[in-house]
Amino acid sequence: MTTVCYSDRLETTPLLTVQKLTKNYRMPGLRRRTIQALKPISFELGRGELVVVEGPSGVGKTTLLRCLARILEPDGGVLLWRGRDVTHARGRELRDYRRRVRLLFQHPSSALDPRFTVLASVAEPVLLTGSRGAEADQLARDALARTGAASLAERFPGTLSGGERQRVALARALVGTPELVLADEPVSALDEAARDESLQTLVRLQAELGFACLLVSHAQVVAGRRLRL
Repeated sequence: MTTVCYSDRLETTPLLTVQKLTKNYRMPGLRRRTIQALKPISFELGRGELVVVEGPSGVGKTTLLRCLARILEPDGGVLLWRGRDVTHARGRELRDYRRRVRLLFQHPSSALDPRFTVLASVAEPVLLTGSRGAEADQLARDALARTGAASLAERFPGTLSGGERQRVALARALVGTPELVLADEPVSALDEAARDESLQTLVRLQAELGFACLLVSHAQVVAGRRLRL
């Protein structure tokens, strides 16, 4: 793994420390075959740092991000947040971690419930982690404004273009100003013009707001330390 400092905001204590993290999938059937979806991986991520995750299909890039977001339970290794072990966190500790760490999905539709307005979809993460009512709505409106999607607040996902859905999904990932965003090829479904615009928006906001970002992307325009799987 090549280590190149990208941000001047990095501090001595890592924001995230990953130690030999692994994930296996057990296949159905009589033999219950196990497939290693993520080989042991170790790295550190500093505050405000941008790291690009690279590797061919099938090496576990998405699995890595989902383990870090604690959507998937790792089968081995240790995950430290500011030096605190959150590998198997539960309850209040897990809610606090998820308030600080957000996943930006590869397909925006994965994060947007077609029954909810854009405003309700963007507010959902902070509602789940403790914010209530008017506070959650205001945080959602602030996030939509940052991504240039303020005018979409009362619309429904089914009425949005691909680029508009991506801006809304980004707002949902940034609501409440998390400390780490895990972006899983968030622009792969867009055309070239919309893809470049969305990446530029993400990188600009990462620099302005100071959150760390682990980004799965093949786009060469994205500068940052590379993590090869």
